[in-house]
Amino acid sequence: MRPGNAFGRAFSFLHASNFHLEQMPRGLDEIPVPLSAAFLEAPYAAATAVFDAALAREVDFVVLSGDLVDCRLSGPRGPVFLAEQFARLNEANIEVYWASGGVDFLGDWPARVALPENVHRFAVGNVEELILHRDGEPLVCLAGISRPAEQHVPTAEFRPDPAGLYTVAAVHGAGDVRALGSSRIHYWALGGRANPETREHRGRVIHFSGSPQGREPGHAGPHGATIVRVDENYRTVTETVHADAVRWLWESIRCEDGWVMDDLELAMHERVNELRDAHPSCHLCISWRVAGDAPVVESLRQVAGRDEILLRLRSEFGENDPVAWSVSVESERSRVYADEELAESTFLGEYLREAHEFSADHSRDIDLLSQVDPSFRETWRQLAAADSPRKRRRVLDEVAATGGELLHGRTSR
Repeated sequence: MRPGNAFGRAFSFLHASNFHLEQMPRGLDEIPVPLSAAFLEAPYAAATAVFDAALAREVDFVVLSGDLVDCRLSGPRGPVFLAEQFARLNEANIEVYWASGGVDFLGDWPARVALPENVHRFAVGNVEELILHRDGEPLVCLAGISRPAEQHVPTAEFRPDPAGLYTVAAVHGAGDVRALGSSRIHYWALGGRANPETREHRGRVIHFSGSPQGREPGHAGPHGATIVRVDENYRTVTETVHADAVRWLWESIRCEDGWVMDDLELAMHERVNELRDAHPSCHLCISWRVAGDAPVVESLRQVAGRDEILLRLRSEFGENDPVAWSVSVESERSRVYADEELAESTFLGEYLREAHEFSADHSRDIDLLSQVDPSFRETWRQLAAADSPRKRRRVLDEVAATGGELLHGRTSR
């Protein structure tokens, strides 16, 4: 047992990862002129906001779980920026514990850029344990490893502090996330995912902090870093601090019967104004889904219809500061599986019943490559690789609607 342990002492820290200073936002066919400067500066603006939060909240230390910068792509700006931010923390007596990932692996850091003494980069190849002291007494155990991208994540080698100190494990990646819940590590500070994700098990926290800046439509919602507060009884409370300069959003609009394009445009305009009020400090990149049975929904299945509404939205909100840029518009069918059609003893009924079963059973494999024309096989591969039940259901509903149109002898395409 380590003498003089610090049971009963509260503390706080900031957990962040995946700065990727070398990567500006992407996911658009071309960068809109009003967003060009914001896209270029977004990774640095978001990272600056993370360090500002650590200082403003007066945390005891900062844990960084890898992929901060690829120095080969960022040039000198990336490492110089980080060294300056670490120096700010050093002046406030805030320690930094950095578990490098594949992008910011140790060998790529330029020798001419010195790191301040408050930065501790975890060892390569084996889990290293460090003890942070307060007033001469041990406060918390930090366990971490730096590793290249191809190296196995040795999560089984992490051990809780033998004296019972609160233990934070820092690693880029996770290995078997489910197995982490059975460990006695208090907080797993994980990196490697763009979007934040938290799991809790018997008071233990397994947390991906995500990137402070989303890069594409799939990174929807606020991004930032995590403030972790630990009380005298080692209860853990997490709080997200938002840092993103450009925020990606998915928004849905349901059209009422009889709506025309002007009605849809008015509803979208009102929603953009609501989003600007809800996210006042961010540039917004909005992807739209429009549902309903009104003819205007069908018009959005045509390129001309989508381009028309996008042009109007971009003209109205694309020159504001901050910018609210409409990225895309796609239509969704509100009723794909009509009861009377599902009951038909026809090829159409059989087709729709089969599509409905695939949509309802998320675990059912979609393995139809041998049965479709080669020109459609890439579409089926994308469908089989759908990464969420919602995406799978949406794509299947679209397939069913299009197939139903063709079997009815009509199509809006």
